[in-house]
Amino acid sequence: GKKIALLDQIKAPDRQSLPEVLSREEIVRIFREVRFGRYRTPLLLCYGSGLRIGECVNLHPEDIRGKDNKIFVRCSKGGKDHYTILSSYLHKELQRYWKRHKNRCWVFPRVSRGPASVQEVCRRMGQASEPMGRTGLGNALTHAVRAAGILRKISCHTLRHSFASHLVDDGVPIMQIQEYLGHANIETTTAYIHLATVSHEKALDCMDSMISKLL
Repeated sequence: GKKIALLDQIKAPDRQSLPEVLSREEIVRIFREVRFGRYRTPLLLCYGSGLRIGECVNLHPEDIRGKDNKIFVRCSKGGKDHYTILSSYLHKELQRYWKRHKNRCWVFPRVSRGPASVQEVCRRMGQASEPMGRTGLGNALTHAVRAAGILRKISCHTLRHSFASHLVDDGVPIMQIQEYLGHANIETTTAYIHLATVSHEKALDCMDSMISKLL
């Protein structure tokens, strides 16, 4: 019968919802509609390496470990450092991107306002003292999603969810995906198992084969 104030602050979730993910075909449609290369490359990295938007825009050139096909992610959620995967194709794209502006501090520097010519944009990016803003990147994705005819609510974090779901589909071990995402708890990563389409199809084929023999 005692009143314990602390208990009023504890709120347990009443349901566990599955993350929104994009199909591979939807990913292709969206990236065809991204207007500017300066936004396309960081968005590709959010999908291709499973990065949170904050992790992506705050990357430093020395974080890109191209020879090892890895990206060093500093101080991610929970203050944890970790490595994630870097496609060889994405590494080459990052090299091309960085050579356009050659900012010593940021892989994705702030664009800032001014003349929109390619030369002028690259010059401002090279001199930027801050990373690219999250809002502009999110707006670029929202525009591409609408242009692709996708009506669901999609954010940069959806690209990260899709990265994990597609790796599960292709049979990548869940503990490896946990490492890429920087999850402290394996239970957080196992949510993507429920989204795997290939595993479901394999299970269905297996049971159809077995039941057909029993009937």
